Amino acid sequence: MLAAAMLGMDATEAEDLSDADVRDSIGELANILAGVVKGRLSDEDSALTLGLPLFIDGLVEGDRRSRARHFACLVGDTRCVLTLLIGGENSVAA
Repeated sequence: MLAAAMLGMDATEAEDLSDADVRDSIGELANILAGVVKGRLSDEDSALTLGLPLFIDGLVEGDRRSRARHFACLVGDTRCVLTLLIGGENSVAA
């Protein structure tokens, strides 16, 4: 339903959305959210950089170069997990 709302569709039209349309909508929302977070944190760390959001069907884990933080949320009736990978030159193993 969220993807349909972003595209100005009603509930009956939403049934025609492909999985790719839904993934694109969630990716766009993640991109908007990331921009807001970066804007709020840029005063604290001017070296903060963000990668492009990805839609992944599964769970991502950190490695020795990055830490993964997972946040459960609901998008309409769909349970989602927002994962932030935090890394960089000065990062330490989690």
